[in-house]
Amino acid sequence: MVGTNILVFSLFFLIRYHTLLFERPSFKRMIADIKAKKVGTVICKDLSRLGRNNAMVAYYTEIFFIDHNVRFIAINDGIDFAKGDAVT
Repeated sequence: MVGTNILVFSLFFLIRYHTLLFERPSFKRMIADIKAKKVGTVICKDLSRLGRNNAMVAYYTEIFFIDHNVRFIAINDGIDFAKGDAVT
């Protein structure tokens, strides 16, 4: 991701938490930071790292991130909101 001018503010890890659970401490901290306008971009390896509950992933990628002006990138899935990609 050379040349994208992304400043890493914080890292949120999925350590020992099942990705079906959206109550993970790091996920909740990320959501709080997004609401506080501290996060402008969320980068995941792929959509499954965000979560495996399709309805909740759809909520965050199709509603929450857009409503909070958050750029979402899923590297292995080739998704980047800045390029106009949509999660399908």
